[in-house]
Amino acid sequence: MIQSRVHVSDLREHVGRTVTVCGWVNTLRLQSKMQFVVVRDGTGMVQVTHKRDNGPLEARLQALTPASAVNHPCAILDSRVADTLRSTCQWDSLGSGEWPASTYARYCALLQRWAQEENRQLGRRIGADEIERWLFGT
Repeated sequence: MIQSRVHVSDLREHVGRTVTVCGWVNTLRLQSKMQFVVVRDGTGMVQVTHKRDNGPLEARLQALTPASAVNHPCAILDSRVADTLRSTCQWDSLGSGEWPASTYARYCALLQRWAQEENRQLGRRIGADEIERWLFGT
């Protein structure tokens, strides 16, 4: 479930809870064992620290660039998702190596369409990344 947006300046009030911070990447340090992302919004900055574990969060952080928005739908076509798409949906265009950009675009468009349908049905904003978590448990 997507949490309501919290400003960086209000994070002290939410210690121990899962929240969503919307902002931009101020600083990005992707080291061999750790990932550090400083996110800024109009009220301040906060650092996200993640120990690399080959999981979906690592892939999402790896895809960020300085000044990119962190609240955009950031669906990542990782190996677990690709395996499911190959076996369940028979997406032969995935091949066995890297995925063509057109396949990734189709995948993101499909997730976006599903998110829009859920938005209408649930009456709240659902992001493509939330649909991806529902589908693949990422």
